[in-house]
Amino acid sequence: MTVFVGDVFRFYCHFPETSKEKMMVLVKKKPYTFFMINSKANAFNAYTLSCQVDVPYVGHEQFLTHDSSANCVDKVDTVNVIRDSQLAFNRIETHKVGAVESYVLRNIIDVLENTNRTLPNQLKREIIVVLKAREAQSD
Repeated sequence: MTVFVGDVFRFYCHFPETSKEKMMVLVKKKPYTFFMINSKANAFNAYTLSCQVDVPYVGHEQFLTHDSSANCVDKVDTVNVIRDSQLAFNRIETHKVGAVESYVLRNIIDVLENTNRTLPNQLKREIIVVLKAREAQSD
């Protein structure tokens, strides 16, 4: 099984308040960079709300049980949240649960190009390049 940008993974994550399974969309492969998928949009303020991308249940039934959103405010801190063993090249594929539709990738690109002011510009450019390449392959 090959891993592509836009694929969704379920990882067991460690947060200060709890540990639980979370889904994440892969937005860059080298190094692995993910945006968290949440069941509710993280709307701490207008900015964080504007950086949420809808991932509706319809079209994503393979891994969602209800409408969700990709949090594009910041990348997942994989060092502190995900166990290294889950991210090993020979193990990451076992956590793949599906992929987002191409229009979700377009919406993530739009947020990165027009709204996000949290991620460093270089990282945003790198993510945008690989997402656009993946989107072109999907069409």
